[in-house]
Amino acid sequence: MKKNLIFDFDSTIVKSETLDILAAISLNKDPQKEKKINSITLLTNQAMEGKISFPEALDKRLKLLNITKKDIKKTVQLLIDDLSESIKVNLNFFKNNKDSIYVVSGGFKEIIIPVTKILGIPNENVFGNSFIYNKNVVIGIDKNNLISMENGKSKLIESLKLNGIIVMIGDGYTDYEVKLNSIADYFIAYIENIKRDNVCALGDDIAKNISDVKKYIKKYNIWILSHFYIVACNNSKLTDKFKGCQIKIIKD
Repeated sequence: MKKNLIFDFDSTIVKSETLDILAAISLNKDPQKEKKINSITLLTNQAMEGKISFPEALDKRLKLLNITKKDIKKTVQLLIDDLSESIKVNLNFFKNNKDSIYVVSGGFKEIIIPVTKILGIPNENVFGNSFIYNKNVVIGIDKNNLISMENGKSKLIESLKLNGIIVMIGDGYTDYEVKLNSIADYFIAYIENIKRDNVCALGDDIAKNISDVKKYIKKYNIWILSHFYIVACNNSKLTDKFKGCQIKIIKD
């Protein structure tokens, strides 16, 4: 049975929050730099803890910035060197399972894809917001993109119509929402870079690193093989979901 592993990007694949780095670069000469960066960090944490909606937080953060294509290029260069430590030592895990791994982030594809290429993840498996430009300056984001909407991650992942088990891995409340909305079967709270206690309380498991993720995935394989028939027989939605699936064990 296919297992789809869906990773968040910020504070999961990379150590930092993309928008925080982008803010530090774009506000470099702004006299209110420190105040604006503190506001952006606060909004980021509020969104990741589920205290305000992601679209609201993103809109408020972008209004504090004046982002250029040059700023984006500098941010990409920094993030390439900012991979989470356990990601660096598990590159083969991502490359060996590239067709089963997706990255779904509230961040920006222009910034994410150059980093996920290092992991061997196909571009078509990477989803995020998209900037709208006026010449070289960002003037907004594509509001038609499902990710930009309320419950955007859930809507985007649902639209992929994935067969098999879906495991969501991330550090924020928006990642948990994918399971809350019955799109993901499991949610792994990822704490290698930041631990949000309210999010950890909602996780099926808590991973300190990719080795933990691999361990939990194997456990899910065992659970699926021993319980699938019973679950499917008692849940017509699940039966339809797994129709025609084949058993597939995730590789180390």
